[in-house]
Amino acid sequence: MTTSEGDTPHEEQNEGPWAVIPFIYYQDYPDQQDNYVRTTRYKWWSFIPLTLYENFRNLTNIYFLLVLIMSALPYSPVSWIFNFLPLVFVLLVSMIKLGIEDYLKYRQDIKRNKSPVNIYRFGEWTTVESHQIHVGDLVMIKAGDTVPCDMLYLTSSNPNHTTNYSETSLNGESAIKTMSPHPAFENLEIPKTFFRKQFYVHVGPPSANLYKFDAKLVCDDQKWGISIHNILLRGCVMHFTDYVIGVALRTGHDCTIMKNRRSPPAKMTKFDRDINKMIIYIFCSKLTLVISLSIANMILQHKTALLSLVRDSYGLAFIKTFMQFFILLSYMIPISLMVTIEIIRVFHMLLIHWDYGMFYEEFGYAELHNSNMIVTLAKITHVLSDKTGTLTENIMQLVRFVDETGANKSDEFSESVKSDPNNLQKSLKFIKCLALCNDVVVYHNPSGITEYNAESPDEASFVKYANECGVSLNDHQPTSIEIHVTEPDGSKTVEKYTILSHIPFNSDRKRMTVVLQKEGSEELVVYSKGADSIMYPLCNEVKYDKYVNKYALAGFRTLVFATRTLTNSEAQEWRKIWNYAESTIENRDEEIAKAAKYVECKLDVVGVSAVEDKLQPNLQDAIMWLRKANIALWVLTGDKLETAIEIGKTSSIILPGADTLVLSNPDEEEFKKQINQYNSNFDEFTEPVLVLTAETTTLALNNRDLFMSLATKCRSCIFSRVSPIMKATIVSMVKERQGTMTLAIGDGANDVGMIQEAHIGVGVFGREGSQAAQSADFAIPRFKHLTRLISVHGTWAYVRFPTVAVYMLYKNFVFILVVIWAACDTLASPPNFYNEFFISCFNLVFTLLTPFAFGFWEQNLSAEVLEKHPELHGLQSNPMEFKHLLYYLLLAIYQSAINYIIIRFSLRNNTFEANGCITYYAVVHTVTLQLMIWTKNYNGCIIAAFCLQFILLYCVSSIYCFLVNKTLQSSLMSLFGEVEGWFTLFAAVVCAIIPPLVFEVLIDYTKPSLERLMNEKVNKDNRRIKYDSRVQVEDENEDQNP
Repeated sequence: MTTSEGDTPHEEQNEGPWAVIPFIYYQDYPDQQDNYVRTTRYKWWSFIPLTLYENFRNLTNIYFLLVLIMSALPYSPVSWIFNFLPLVFVLLVSMIKLGIEDYLKYRQDIKRNKSPVNIYRFGEWTTVESHQIHVGDLVMIKAGDTVPCDMLYLTSSNPNHTTNYSETSLNGESAIKTMSPHPAFENLEIPKTFFRKQFYVHVGPPSANLYKFDAKLVCDDQKWGISIHNILLRGCVMHFTDYVIGVALRTGHDCTIMKNRRSPPAKMTKFDRDINKMIIYIFCSKLTLVISLSIANMILQHKTALLSLVRDSYGLAFIKTFMQFFILLSYMIPISLMVTIEIIRVFHMLLIHWDYGMFYEEFGYAELHNSNMIVTLAKITHVLSDKTGTLTENIMQLVRFVDETGANKSDEFSESVKSDPNNLQKSLKFIKCLALCNDVVVYHNPSGITEYNAESPDEASFVKYANECGVSLNDHQPTSIEIHVTEPDGSKTVEKYTILSHIPFNSDRKRMTVVLQKEGSEELVVYSKGADSIMYPLCNEVKYDKYVNKYALAGFRTLVFATRTLTNSEAQEWRKIWNYAESTIENRDEEIAKAAKYVECKLDVVGVSAVEDKLQPNLQDAIMWLRKANIALWVLTGDKLETAIEIGKTSSIILPGADTLVLSNPDEEEFKKQINQYNSNFDEFTEPVLVLTAETTTLALNNRDLFMSLATKCRSCIFSRVSPIMKATIVSMVKERQGTMTLAIGDGANDVGMIQEAHIGVGVFGREGSQAAQSADFAIPRFKHLTRLISVHGTWAYVRFPTVAVYMLYKNFVFILVVIWAACDTLASPPNFYNEFFISCFNLVFTLLTPFAFGFWEQNLSAEVLEKHPELHGLQSNPMEFKHLLYYLLLAIYQSAINYIIIRFSLRNNTFEANGCITYYAVVHTVTLQLMIWTKNYNGCIIAAFCLQFILLYCVSSIYCFLVNKTLQSSLMSLFGEVEGWFTLFAAVVCAIIPPLVFEVLIDYTKPSLERLMNEKVNKDNRRIKYDSRVQVEDENEDQNP
């Protein structure tokens, strides 16, 4: 539709368009002109400075850089090289990881930028690389290809010049959609027309809005509005069309999808916060210890007469001692801590991805997008779930309908029509509604089979059912629709309609309407369908409402179908309103909504449909597991109240005999009274489940404390008629409650908000798209796999991650506290007790493998036990609790002191350096054996790692002594050449290990852990099963050989 000069937006009259894009001809453009896209974070020249900057945002790395600088100053007890090498190693590991991730993005960028595309230049179609597309170019896209830029759709190879496309990479929805050419290009010969007429597009600045694109098309004195319905966005995939032609309006990073590129929200787990707290506490403790030792050294130096000639001044003595102790005690914080945790996280990511227990043939394996969140799974208290596609299969089937003939079972009716076509006439009006009122894309594939594709699965089920009943949707274009109706004699009658208006369904309208004109008729007929709460107020008479409630109670999704025939005067008036709305450039959506109200009234109810969405396999088992694990399940659905309740019953959310507490009064005062009444009588209820409507959900969000006082006591909550925004707000409400850990799970684009709001987001691979799965921390094939994710992987990670973190700190405490005991023999001066090379190798070589082995394969309980016993969820103790940390600190103090004292006094005639070396051996043996004691699950990999750790200790140290430090070699050879040396090492390790072992055994015996009791029960059961099997075999043998 053309517009007059007066229709030009006010801001354009005053300021002019942001940019003017002519077709074909190259021009100046205020933003990116070519189509080059770069998603990498770094360039070749910025990689090193940027990755170093990112690494040194980590306080731990800054800390070790400070230690390195201090070790390069005079009076350092350790050569700077031995602090430099470990820091470089840690930085290199991190930089290599970042480099690999960025290189993979770079490879994808090359693939995108170099993909071949046809553009029209110099009077002919030519093939160029995608990055060479410029704003204003004519671009040709072939079937199956991805649209490389945002472009104005012009024409296609189809006879009616429409095209079909999907937007999976844009919004996750895989449904096939249809687009018609802009009215300005109808019946034009493209591209020849553009040499006779010059078209321009006036555009605004690039935007991230996927659902709005306001621009203006200008040719001579004619102007047309351009909306999102005329634009093929970058990322769309073409279907059922040989080729498509469009004009590039946005290229490269100006494209809408590129403007939408955002990283998922950063989520910091309690585990990460605990580590940061521990490191801060350790640093403060270390600083206090260093200051205390420096002061003690300063005082002792000046009290010792023998040092009067060589001692420094008070200030210099303090500074030198402080710097030396600060360097020596820097190993209280292990430099490899975060690298170790990150590598274990990567291993867990692969473990989850290749877990066959979470494999589903249709959707494949689970995926992990945020490995930081694994450890949080073990403490989940609330699961907030979508219904359709998450608890159900999202495979819709029309099972019931009611019309003027009464209630019908769908399968019985279709069979009756097949046996006698006359039966169709009874319900022809309703069946026609199914075939005509929809957004279904029809595709006749080369094999002769007709495919129906729809944005909503229930629409496809309607059209398929109509086809079974003899009303076939043969063609559906944006401006026309054709159906074939079976006559009583078995012949087919072709009916063609012109689509004058299509007003789509959305979450606000909750209805869909089309205005059709049958070929050969002047009448305009309105077909509309939607939720009963929306449709009945628009109808002349409420019909079949008792069936709506009946079907909802059976757990079916219901829709009300209605029609209206416009009179001539109504039709003329509506055409004027609709034409004005369509031609409006500004506020077009609002004007269309006004035009819709004109026809969406005075409707006559034709019938009601009941669609069944089957529950996912093993859903009831999964929900019962969550219930037994004491995890509250909240269901957030768009279905009506009765349907939501029935789904709750069929899925075991509401158990037989359970009380359903319904909050449905929209009055706020009555709402509060009802909650208070439920609270006061709560003890009288059995397994209560709370159910809310959309109105009471709003009240609950406005009275959070009062509502949560009741909701937290209920086993489950079900929210009906909730919007995507309400879902995210409900998650936020639960998340604010102290002591809660939320997990949101969904399958559709409308679930992304709540998935990103929750502590943990889980996406279910859906049939309508993948946006939820892509936006989530975890993506699983089916809901039933959630229990394995929580029970097995969550519990294992909760045991492995904190234990490894605490062990890393514990072993370094044992290692470095020896230096403090040695300082007692040197007037509190920093001792050169450990060899510099051995210091640098402690974390990076000699105790490297065992934390990884524990973090990879340790299991406090088997997967089978964890899945079988949901009551174990959340009961595992946290090794990072204060009482456990205090024990590990006392253990480190004891073991370090024992190792030092036994070796110091047993080998007092040896050199200080030799004693330091054998004490080093004792410390490595002690911390390695201690982890072996803490390990519950021994397998080949864990045993190999422990053995290899001891081999590395002796091999690497021997090579170093033989090649580098001859003095230390001779000392060690004389020491280990005698029984005394080996016996002292053995005695030190045994005395360090045995008393704590006895203490832990006594504690476990008097106060046995849950894991031990469960393992004993499992072992007892296994022994009983083996015994019963052996007895059965013996009895069978006796029967055979009497």
